[in-house]
Amino acid sequence: MKKLLAPYSKVFRNTGILLSGNVVSKLINLFTLFLTARYLGTGNFGTLVFVQTFVLIVITFVSFQPWQAIINYGTKLSQEKDGKNLKLLVSYGFFLDLLSAILGFILSLIFIHYFSHYFNFSEDVILYSSIYSVVILFYINGTPTALLRIYDKFKLFAFQEIITAIVKVILISITCLLQGDLIHFVLVWVLTDIIADCLLLYFGLKEYLRRGNKFSLYFSFKEVNEKFKGIWQFVWMTNLQRTIKIVPNYLDIIMIQFLLGANTVGVYKIAKSIAATVNGLADPLYQAIYPQLAKYWSGDDKNNFFGLVKVIGLIMGAIGIVAWLGIVIAGNEVIVLTMGLEYSGAYEVLVWYFLGVIVSMVGLPIAPAMLSMGLVKQHLYIVTISSVLYLIILYFSLLNFQLAGAGIAYFMFYAIWLILYVIYFRSERKNLNEINQPN
Repeated sequence: MKKLLAPYSKVFRNTGILLSGNVVSKLINLFTLFLTARYLGTGNFGTLVFVQTFVLIVITFVSFQPWQAIINYGTKLSQEKDGKNLKLLVSYGFFLDLLSAILGFILSLIFIHYFSHYFNFSEDVILYSSIYSVVILFYINGTPTALLRIYDKFKLFAFQEIITAIVKVILISITCLLQGDLIHFVLVWVLTDIIADCLLLYFGLKEYLRRGNKFSLYFSFKEVNEKFKGIWQFVWMTNLQRTIKIVPNYLDIIMIQFLLGANTVGVYKIAKSIAATVNGLADPLYQAIYPQLAKYWSGDDKNNFFGLVKVIGLIMGAIGIVAWLGIVIAGNEVIVLTMGLEYSGAYEVLVWYFLGVIVSMVGLPIAPAMLSMGLVKQHLYIVTISSVLYLIILYFSLLNFQLAGAGIAYFMFYAIWLILYVIYFRSERKNLNEINQPN
């Protein structure tokens, strides 16, 4: 086993660094969420979750998030110390980040004040959504994220997550002690989101500048397209894929709100957050594996490239199964003990939902592998097909199985997703082997 994992020691080292901060911050955030949910009750908590989800949808829909393109094109530039072209790439990335933030903020306010009545937004929801939309202006973290990953500064991600989580739990605790209203919780969530984004921006720029690079927002689109062939298509495809993932990531909350009500949204959020905390292993690994896969592919090291995909899939699948068994055995007791009977309905949906998490963990390395191989269109097709099917399955599952249907639909979504990924990935690998075979 040690010999099998030896070539990928850097990936696991970076994952360990990220995980140290990720697990701690997720546990603190889960405690903060439990505290908020228990204090507010299912109705007010569901409203808070709905408002946050609305803003996240706007961010995802409008934000270009060029970090994947910057990693894909910038990794080699950093290795070759090509400061001139790296500056061009970074300027391009920051421009897209800033444009997305400004455009997203404007569009969110337009929607809230001119179209929200078509969706029966209450006056409180309109007020809270308007306040929360300020977060969008500070969401300039795509390029800083890419820079920290290229420079292997994964400790700074961990530091940012822990600091933000500690600040949030302190402020939420104070709000509870002072018997604050829902609007005070909204303000705390807004403030801590802004702090997180500002820290990431600071760390990314600091690492970039301390290597002697210069920062500028001045660049030529023509020069970018000439130097980095296909970058505009890469950015559009990866962000279209990200936009489509609004469906499984956020539209479940919206659909549950309209079909089952705010109380049910609050219960569902607890189940979803528990699953996300356990699934915290996947986020750091994705952040660590993508730059490494890009390096293997650009360096024509196909053996380690495909080997890493296989090893990560097996390890994550095993971890997921163990975690699911723990949830089945003790999940109900933990939820009732910590949250009260009001949230007991979260257990059934959590059991189903986490089956989907296991499938996503198994397939975790395939998505960054396909992006590293330049299979952006295929990646987009898979996400589109599985997301559309998920939306249909979710609607009928909620009607027939109530809240548990959300967990069933999530599991089916990732089952379809993984099957399509494996089919495409194996096909591309087979084609590659045929090309490399001697005549």
